[in-house]
Amino acid sequence: MNKLYLKIRPEGSGNFQPALTTSKGMHPMSAAKKLISTNSTSLTILTTAIRQDAQGRYCLNDCHKASGNEASKRPGVWMDNAQTKALITELTDAGIPASPSETDAGIPTSPVSSIKGGTNQGTYVAKELVYAYAMWISPAFHLKVIRAFDAMMQVSSTVEATPVLPKTYAQALLAAAHAEQERERLAGENAVLAPKAEALDKLATLDGVHNLRSAAQQCGWPEKIFISRLMELKWLYSHTVSGRKLAYADKVKAGLIEVKNVEVKRTGYVEGVGQPMITQKGLSQLRILLGTYIAPGKSAPVPFSRPKEAAS
Repeated sequence: MNKLYLKIRPEGSGNFQPALTTSKGMHPMSAAKKLISTNSTSLTILTTAIRQDAQGRYCLNDCHKASGNEASKRPGVWMDNAQTKALITELTDAGIPASPSETDAGIPTSPVSSIKGGTNQGTYVAKELVYAYAMWISPAFHLKVIRAFDAMMQVSSTVEATPVLPKTYAQALLAAAHAEQERERLAGENAVLAPKAEALDKLATLDGVHNLRSAAQQCGWPEKIFISRLMELKWLYSHTVSGRKLAYADKVKAGLIEVKNVEVKRTGYVEGVGQPMITQKGLSQLRILLGTYIAPGKSAPVPFSRPKEAAS
């Protein structure tokens, strides 16, 4: 199945127009993020909006501004701290959660990134480092940062529950990419569930319980091979003396097999024996467990067959 991709290609002189493509060169999530290198976020600390870069890191310069812009508390001073360097090393070694775009592109997210020049210049760090920076500034500011993140998460939960129409072309591309990923996920689930649905559909019109011969016919398997498979699956076992096939107690308790008492004529007497009978529930599970029987040397599966009258 082709995936949606975003490709940036020149249109005319110096202008760039984003376009959909099925090229494997770039994932739409990564490409759309590149259209907007930084974006504002709902994280606000003491009325100061904290910017984020394309990988979701937070701007320490904005946090410094929110704390009061004290020169001794600049991000650069904190970054030179030995404890800060140790924390960055720990995050780098352990790995931090990557944004969707980075995960799809197979690129790990660094905990620290710097943008030099332009309107979005500054030092951008992972959330864990924002907490650590705020704690370094003061306990009071640390508490304000914690509460700001909590408020952002509450707003985010509310926004996610309300569908929003895309306002820009880049947002529309991102929405299309999400929709394509969801379709692929559902297609994968359908591929797994289809055999189960087929098994239930084929058994839906059958009634009652079935002896082993009838059950084998219902599942499309030769009787002897069918019984052997049931013994392998621990549904049946052979009596040590008579060799008769008996049902395991747990399968009877689960409603997969019923035991029907039948009379067998012996020389001079009649013996009552328990005959295992496969229930509808059992047949449904067996169709899934066994799948379709393919005869040796055959490539095409043996067609599903209707049974003859079940023996009493």
